[in-house]
Amino acid sequence: MAVSGKISKKELEYDGNRASIPTSSVPKGKSGLVHVWGRNDTTEAQQLGIAWAVIDPDGVARENYGAWESWPYTGAGKEHEFIGGRFSLDKAGTWRLNAYLYMDPSNPTIVDRYEGTLCVVVSAEPEVTLFQILDYVVT
Repeated sequence: MAVSGKISKKELEYDGNRASIPTSSVPKGKSGLVHVWGRNDTTEAQQLGIAWAVIDPDGVARENYGAWESWPYTGAGKEHEFIGGRFSLDKAGTWRLNAYLYMDPSNPTIVDRYEGTLCVVVSAEPEVTLFQILDYVVT
């Protein structure tokens, strides 16, 4: 039987807030948690698996997550939610998510992928600019 599935939903949870991936304007210093839903597009129950990496603005992997769902497996047309571990969104800039949905653990097959922006983290600190006195006039 041919396997077929789709990453049907992606969300970033940060300190009690949830937003669809990709999202913007996440305050620096929040704690992140990725949620990814995989859908079984076959006519029989399938065991779904997921793997993802969260990459910070400097290109460093901050979370590597992988899992296969346990019994009972996802039925035809149904979805399964995968939830990773917490990581700190401690760098301003664009964070990336590389996520891969699998089926058939005896012969793992990638059925869908997302490789793109996870979020844009913005600095919560005020931006300080140089202040200079260029001319001083006594009146």
